[in-house]
Formats: sequence, structure tokens, C-alpha cells
Amino acid sequence: MNKKRSITNRTFVLTATVGVFLIMLMMVFNSVWASRQIISATDDAVSAISSFYPEAMADRRAKTVMNLINNNFEHMEKALSIFENEGIETQEDLRDTIGKITSLLSLSRFALINEDNIVYTQYTTYMGGSRH
Repeated sequence: MNKKRSITNRTFVLTATVGVFLIMLMMVFNSVWASRQIISATDDAVSAISSFYPEAMADRRAKTVMNLINNNFEHMEKALSIFENEGIETQEDLRDTIGKITSLLSLSRFALINEDNIVYTQYTTYMGGSRH
């Protein structure tokens, strides 16, 4: 009976050792698999955010540019209506009207440029390129 008990103890110890080893092996394998999944998910999230951010910035910039263009067209239409309502006969009248437009529309710079590249501002008239 003593021999039977020692076989049972040996079998139990062997089975427990193999079982613990298999459980540890499964835990290591599960940890490696989970870390790879986490790395993959993190890379996917970073990629999605990286592609979203430039698109969002481009959309915001496009809206800003469109608003600027629309504001400039509104300024041009208002300036045109002011020019049509003013009785401009001399360069002094033209300069006064340009001054009115500049102050009414709160513009930092405003000029008229004709087809001969003559630039008319509130204070001067000159030929060539313009910062306006």
C-alpha cells in the first residue's frame, strides 16, 4: 500500500508540475498575443488620427480662405456702389472717395488700378506694380 501511495504522490506531483508549466506557458503566450494586439490597435489609432488631422486643418483653412474671398467681394461691391453714387470729376474727388471707402470699410489699404497699371490711392498716383 505504501508503494501505491508513493505512485499516487509522484503522479500527483508530476501532474501538478506539468499543469503549472502549461498554465504558465498559456499565460506567457496570452501576454505576448495581447501586447501585439495592443500595439496593432495603437498603430491603427495613430494612423487614423494622423490622417484626420491634416484633413481637418485643410477644411478649416479652406473655410478661412473662402470667407476672406467672400469678404473681399463684398468690399468690392460696396466700393463700386459708392463710386457709382459719387460725382467724381477730378483726381481730388477720386482721392476723397478712396479715403471714404477706406474708412467706411475699415481697410488698411485700398487702391484703384487701371488697365495702364496706373495706381490711384488716397494720397498719391503712380505707375507700375502695387502692394495693393
